[in-house]
Amino acid sequence: MLVSGFSIASKADDYSGIKKSISTILPGKKVDVISPSPVDGVYEVVVGARLLYFSENGQFMLDGDLFDITERKDLSAPVRENARAKVVTDAVAKGGITYKTKDEPKYKVTVFTDIDCGYCRKLHNDMDGYLNHGIEVSYLFMPRAGLQSNSFRKAVSAVCADDPNKALTELKNGKTVADKSCDNKIADQYNLAREIGIRGTPGIITEEGKIFPGYLPPDTLLQRLKK
Repeated sequence: MLVSGFSIASKADDYSGIKKSISTILPGKKVDVISPSPVDGVYEVVVGARLLYFSENGQFMLDGDLFDITERKDLSAPVRENARAKVVTDAVAKGGITYKTKDEPKYKVTVFTDIDCGYCRKLHNDMDGYLNHGIEVSYLFMPRAGLQSNSFRKAVSAVCADDPNKALTELKNGKTVADKSCDNKIADQYNLAREIGIRGTPGIITEEGKIFPGYLPPDTLLQRLKK
C-alpha cells in the first residue's frame, strides 16, 4: 500500500522527514532503525516489529514486501524476522515464563499460548520431549477470548504465582490455582501477538523470528529448527 501526503523537509543526516512522518502515522511509537534499502532513495524503517519503506524526505511510504525479481528473493522477510525476534525476546525478558533445558539449550523458541486452548495443552504435555531435544521453551500469553476472559485471569494467576512454572503446568492440566494478581505484561503480550501476525494458538516463534503456526510435536519441531 503506497501512502502519500506528507510534504516535509528532510535532513539526510538525521532522517527528520521520515521521523516526523512516523510520529504522524504511529504516534507514540519509537523508530528503532532507519537504513538504506536495496532501492535507491528508499529507506527501511523498523518500528517495533513493523517494517515500512519511506522516501528520504518522508513524503512517500510503502507498507508491503520488497522483492528482488532477478534473484527471486523476498528482501523484506529477513528484516521483518530480525525485528520480530528482537521484540519477542524483549517481551520474554520482561514477563515470560521459561522452561529450561538441563544443559545449555541447542535451540530456543517462544510460544504464544492460551491456557484453555486444546493444542496449547497438548504442546505443554510434550514439554519433556522438547526439553530432552535441547529446545528451551518460553511462553507469552495470547488469551484468544480477550483481556476480560477467564483465560486472561488464569494467565495472570500463573505469572503472579510464587512458582509460575508449576502454576502454569497445573492450569494446563485442568487444575485450579489460587487467584492472584500483580503487575504483569499479559495485555502487552496479547497486543504484541496481534502486531507480529499471530492468528491462533499455539504460535511458535524461533530465535530467528520465524513463525511456525500451530502445534508441532517435539520431533517435528526439532527437524524444523534444524533446517
